[in-house]
This record gives sequence, structure tokens and C-alpha cells, in this order.
Amino acid sequence: MQKIFYSLVVILCFSLINQDTFAQCSGLKAVVVSITTDNTPAQNSGSVVDAVTGSVYLNFGPYAFADKNKTFNYNINLPNTATVLFSIYDTGGNGGASFSVTSGSDTYVSGSGNWGDEYKRYFTTCAVEYDLMVYDSNI
Repeated sequence: MQKIFYSLVVILCFSLINQDTFAQCSGLKAVVVSITTDNTPAQNSGSVVDAVTGSVYLNFGPYAFADKNKTFNYNINLPNTATVLFSIYDTGGNGGASFSVTSGSDTYVSGSGNWGDEYKRYFTTCAVEYDLMVYDSNI
């Protein structure tokens, strides 16, 4: 329940930010979503979606057994004005996959180790005024 409340607060805050704030952030940003599976790749899946509209930019996994401990890089373009939700799941609950969302030297999301059965993070590729307004489900 607490996760849902925090998610709604973050989405509300992002949606209330005046669009003039994003004037310098028009267009698309090329990002790389990198997923390195663990020993049980069939348990790993996730998505990158627009947190406000629900538009899906990427779905990944589950992976085949032969894909254990392999890295998959997905190149996608994200609108600079979008509030994006990165989600990754591990049905085994041990969160062994590592992951990142990057663009050049900018890292928007990253994690590895035992993160449990799910990890979610809101971000935008044009962090103008609200770097501290990032919700991490592991907090």
C-alpha cells in the first residue's frame, strides 16, 4: 500500500510541473537499457513505460535458460519530457539480474545484487529541477 501511495505522489508531482520547465528538453533522448541475467533467466522480466500515459517503450524477458548470465542491450528513444518508469521483476525473489539505463555518461537507473522480487524507479532524461524526486521501490 505504501508503494502505491508513493508512486501516486511522484506521478502527481511530475504531472504538476509546468511544461515551460521542459522547454529546453524537447525531442527524444537515445538511451541504452542493459540487462544482465542471473542463473535463472526465465525469472527475469521488466518494462520501460511512460508513467503518466502508460505508453510502453520496452518490454524485456523472460529469457531462455540458455541466456543465463548474458547481457542484453536495448537501444530505445525516450521523450525528454516524459516521466519514465523502469521496472524489473524476478519471480524467484532473489533479484540476481543487474541492470542499467544510460545515455552517454548519464546513468538514470542502475542496480545489481539481491534486490528482491521487484525494483522500480521513476526518472526523466531531462532532470531540470527535481533530481531528488526519484522514487526507488527499495527505500
